[in-house]
Amino acid sequence: MDAMFSPRHAFLRRTKARSAEGLFDTFHTEIRETFGALVPPRGDHSPLWELTLHGITATGATEREAMANWQRIAQRHCDTDAAQTPAMGALSHI
Repeated sequence: MDAMFSPRHAFLRRTKARSAEGLFDTFHTEIRETFGALVPPRGDHSPLWELTLHGITATGATEREAMANWQRIAQRHCDTDAAQTPAMGALSHI
């Protein structure tokens, strides 16, 4: 699939222009619609939030930190995908 048109890349683009509250809603909607997961801290198992969405898992001390970490990891994946598709490389940054 073309890197610029992958579900991951499309979602990442949607998250870029959101306010903090809008970002929270956007992530929760995407999690529900794509069968992602947002797991709260589980006491003795993990003190971190864990977010899995579009094949990427990120963690954070808070829900919002997990979302920010997911965005950072997803951006790296999209950059790598775009670099492997020379015609799209110049368009990879959102």
